[in-house]
This record gives sequence, structure tokens and C-alpha cells, in this order.
Amino acid sequence: MASQKDVPLAEALDKELENIFQSISSLELSEGEIYQLFGPLRWYIFRNRFLKSAKVVVMVTIAVLAVYYISFLNWNASAVGRLVMIQLLPYWNWRPLYKEHCLIKNFPVNVQKQSMSRVSYSFSIDECAVCENIDSISKLEAITFDYLNEQHLLRSLPAVITDSHHQWKNASYKNLTSFVERIEPLLLARPCNVQTNLIFDVNSPKKYENTMTDLYDMLLNVRGNDSWFLHFRNCELNTVKQTRLLIGKPYFYPAHLEMPYTTWILMSNNYRKASPKTLNLDGLTIVMQVTGVIGITLQAKEPCDRTCGSLTADIREGESLIFSTKLWTMKYLPAYSNETSISFVTETYQS
Repeated sequence: MASQKDVPLAEALDKELENIFQSISSLELSEGEIYQLFGPLRWYIFRNRFLKSAKVVVMVTIAVLAVYYISFLNWNASAVGRLVMIQLLPYWNWRPLYKEHCLIKNFPVNVQKQSMSRVSYSFSIDECAVCENIDSISKLEAITFDYLNEQHLLRSLPAVITDSHHQWKNASYKNLTSFVERIEPLLLARPCNVQTNLIFDVNSPKKYENTMTDLYDMLLNVRGNDSWFLHFRNCELNTVKQTRLLIGKPYFYPAHLEMPYTTWILMSNNYRKASPKTLNLDGLTIVMQVTGVIGITLQAKEPCDRTCGSLTADIREGESLIFSTKLWTMKYLPAYSNETSISFVTETYQS
């Protein structure tokens, strides 16, 4: 309908232009005079085109700056970009370029579809040289991911970043009750690997939903001197996204790195007679201490457990422990004081 209405308007415009052309022809003007005569019209057309282009440039610039500086948009743009890159894998194997500093290199043309499933790592005892002379976990601050990657991750050495994220006093949740209220959707969304001393047979499938509701009510009513612990893993994609927004990411986590595929929440208070709790982790792991203190033990995997000693560290509020499960397994001790400990753990796939 709109195109039909434009037909008379176009015909009228053609007639106007034809009349203008006939009038100019009758005046017998030179090309220079005609060019000067249409100067205002040319300026009007140029200005309109320039303004349209400028608007597009400004809008694109604002969008790019917003994605770069606003963490929420940056996080989601990185996630979308990662999904696009994953879809490209059957056609272009970009993984060899991931750790390259210079991209102007020849790389294999033949591309084979690779599985995105977990890989079981095996290595010889010769590889244990990276950890046989290490007896403590380094503490770092004000670092970049490039430095962390070159000095620690490529050698599979753990590190504690002492200024990784905001402390509890600067968070939107000011006490345990408000934090528990914020994680209610996570508890009611069927988390995995739940372990606690608050409820017996917590993972029973027959009464799971009611059990999680009871567990939430118990957490709301715990007192400062109660002895308890709880940890659970968020398996669903929606709950993983919620924990990212709830806790945020440490400043050294780069935008190009794949987002965590699963997250854990660890909580405990006044749990004195405790045996170490083991978490089944896989990939690049970050333990962010939200509040309180948590005792961590890293044990080298076979065959390196015969040459590399175990490493221990107390992770305090505002600190993060980062390590790779290619070489290390992790155990933690629930908090033994009346100061509640809350930890947030992320797992990211490693190539």
C-alpha cells in the first residue's frame, strides 16, 4: 500500500525536475553558472547525508563503549561471542590461536570437528618438575591475566590474589540473612552435589523439593554459635547466570576467557570437629572468599603426589585462589569460628 501511494509523489517530483530542467535550458546558462546555482541544494544533500552517517557512528560508538565499560553487557557480549566461536569450530579450528601473541601466522587449513566434552588428563612423572620445588602458594595483587597466565597457569601453579573482588562490607547483602534470601532461587532450583549437616539424606529424590525448602528455612534461622556447613553446585544454566550476577567476576578475569560452566556456593559456621570436604572440580577453578576465612588444601594428582607436597592456604575475605585441576585436587575445612564463611567457586573449561 505504501509503495502505491508513493507512485503519484514520484511522478509529481519527476514533473517538477523536468520543469526546472526546461527553465534552466531556456536561460542558456553555462556549466559553471548551473553548478553555482545548485550550490545550496548540493550543500543540503551533503549535510543530510553527513548527519545520517554521524548518527550511525555515534550510536555504534555508544553501543561499543557500553559493552566495554558496563560489566553486565560485557559479560553477556562475551558469552554470545563464545557461542558464536563454538559454532565456528566445525569450519575453522581457532583454538591454536587462543594463546598466540601474534595472529599473523600460518595455521592448518584442514579442520576437524572436536568434541566439547571434558578431557581426562594424563601425564608422566617428568611433568611433576613444575611443582616438586613448591612448598607454598604465592600471594599476588594488582596483577593482569597475562602475568597470571605466564607465571602461574601455564606452569599449573596455584596463586592467591589478595585484592580480587569487593569485600563483604561493600556488597549489596549486609548480613547472612539477606545473603540467604538472595540465594533462595538457587536452593529451590534443584542444585547438585548438596552436602550439609543440617538435614539428613538431603539428596533423596523423593522429597528433594521439600527438603530444599526446609533447608532454606533453617538457614534463615541459624544463630551465631550454631555449628553447621553447606555446599552445593549450581548445574542449571539459569542458576549459573544468577550466581554470576550475584557475586560478580574478579577483575583479573579477562573478557576473552570462556565463562564458567558451573558454580559452587560454600557456607559454614563454627564447625570445629570437621573432616576436610572434597569438591569434584574440573577445569580452571577460582575460589572467591566472600566473607570469613576458609582453609584450602591442594593435593597433586598421581603420579605427582609422590614428588609434590600438598599446599595449604587460608583464603580471607576479598581474596581468591586460582588453580587448575589438571594437576591439583582441592579439599576445604569449614569455618571453625563464629564468623560465618561464604565462598563462591567457579569452574571454567580448559583446552
